[in-house]
Amino acid sequence: AETMLNRCLQIASRRIGPRVFSMHLQPVYTYAAHISRPICFLQRMQSRALSTDECGPGLGERAKIATANALMKSLLSSTNGFDAAFNGLSIVRMGDGDIVCSLDVDKRLENPFNALHGGAICTLVDFAGTLALMTQDPTRPGVSVDLSVSFMSSAKAGDTLDIRGKVLKMGKKLGFTEVEIYNKETGRLIASGRHTKYFS
Repeated sequence: AETMLNRCLQIASRRIGPRVFSMHLQPVYTYAAHISRPICFLQRMQSRALSTDECGPGLGERAKIATANALMKSLLSSTNGFDAAFNGLSIVRMGDGDIVCSLDVDKRLENPFNALHGGAICTLVDFAGTLALMTQDPTRPGVSVDLSVSFMSSAKAGDTLDIRGKVLKMGKKLGFTEVEIYNKETGRLIASGRHTKYFS
């Protein structure tokens, strides 16, 4: 796990420059350590996180997004299972309690009627809700206890999805999120969902 994480973080470092990248190791390694479970790994990788003012307006935010994308893509592409179908998912914007992602629909995500599968939509609600919660606390992705989705319209292979997740409430034991999925080209709402997670 540590080798894989180091590899994807090196990719991010090359893309955004080593100086800016080094300013944001702490939140990334906190996130990485929780997913891969080696607690000692997090303890060994302490680093100081500087303000975005020290590296120019917006540059720190872009650094965090580039690093989070490198980590997420490495994790999704490391499996031949169900999650591999979502390895095109990318984070566009991260805020405090909200996140925007983008995904190009491909044939792997379609149902027999050549439309985006309802199960894929539910998975995107899970992903985006979890990522939104982790913008507030990257050490607590939680486990799902409830997920509901309303399907408004369809999408097909070749469409680009605009996926917007936000935290409605985050407590000590439960986190509540809302996710909306749009067709990026038409602006049409495809689905809307609510996702609740439990923190141990």
